[in-house]
Amino acid sequence: MVLPTLPNYRKDFFNALSAELAEKNIELMIFHGSTKKKVIKEIENKKFKTRYFETTERTLGGFTITSLKNLTKAVKEYSPDCLITLFNPATISLIRVLLYCIKKRIPYAIWSCGWVRPSLAKTVGGIREKILLYFDKRATAHIAYHTQRKKYLISKDIPSDTIFVAQNTIDTEQIMQSYHFEEVSRRRFNNTLNVLFVGALIKMKYLEESMNVIDKLISSGISMTFTIIGGGSIIDKLKAHRGTLPNKENILVLGPKYGDELKSYFLQSDLFLLSGTGGLAINEAMAYGLPVISTAGDGTGYDLIKNNGYLLNEPGNEAEIKAALEDFAHLSRNQKLQMSENSLAIIKNKATNSLMVKNYMQAIDMMLKK
Repeated sequence: MVLPTLPNYRKDFFNALSAELAEKNIELMIFHGSTKKKVIKEIENKKFKTRYFETTERTLGGFTITSLKNLTKAVKEYSPDCLITLFNPATISLIRVLLYCIKKRIPYAIWSCGWVRPSLAKTVGGIREKILLYFDKRATAHIAYHTQRKKYLISKDIPSDTIFVAQNTIDTEQIMQSYHFEEVSRRRFNNTLNVLFVGALIKMKYLEESMNVIDKLISSGISMTFTIIGGGSIIDKLKAHRGTLPNKENILVLGPKYGDELKSYFLQSDLFLLSGTGGLAINEAMAYGLPVISTAGDGTGYDLIKNNGYLLNEPGNEAEIKAALEDFAHLSRNQKLQMSENSLAIIKNKATNSLMVKNYMQAIDMMLKK
């Protein structure tokens, strides 16, 4: 596998995938780079092989061009039987690697969600899509984050039997086994609606808009709290904005939390709110049995938000956020409990680590038979 970065949240998935492959006498090797855009925690106690490549990033016209030093040379030396990549044309080393695969007839799969930063889509979107389609059409297999991505690829005349949906997720099974759902449910959905956000604190999460809406709803007489957990570039700005709100005592910006402390916030909450970009935070919240109000994020939201919450069409749209929160607040306790049960059922049936590994393996098996 060739990845631009190797985030810590992938550890459980790669450990499980590596174990599954080892049973078939297949080695998983991950080549990866790094980034200066965010802090990526190093993976400890991993059960798969990795190799890091020195990474350079150059910003041109508002977007970043990335290169992994000597990556193509390393791929040639490793001589893989098949290759999988999270392909981004702005990582020019990946273009060289895929061109090498095409030349040497090495089967490759592109692992993708299809999400594009809106500002990027407006500037170089057309060129980017042409590059993506060139390599998509020559791929042996496709591993899609969600069903919307599969539909898009089919619309570009890519055969459906080459596309495998491995719903992007985290180790939700481990979360679900760590607490008693029935016991937690008895404490939820009482007099005060406790709303939670967990994730990176960046502009595209539209957290100020969420704070504004909740502040106004509290002023209108709805008993509500909003807890924001995470670290990021706008944390000081969010804290300053909180200070301007009439109901700031009910709105908390806490910074990052981990382990059992973070778990306690999920278990004490009634509803998860994600009004901007994101993806895996929805999975985590649903594994704790929380109803969700969210955008589609990287696209996974289209598959995960079904009778367990509200799907927002436009990131940061205060009118949409307000309508969803008001509607949820006025539901009966039994209706809220049903949404909670639906969240848990959807995660169990669609987005567990074991299902992701199973569907991933189908793509790998296909490539190795070519």
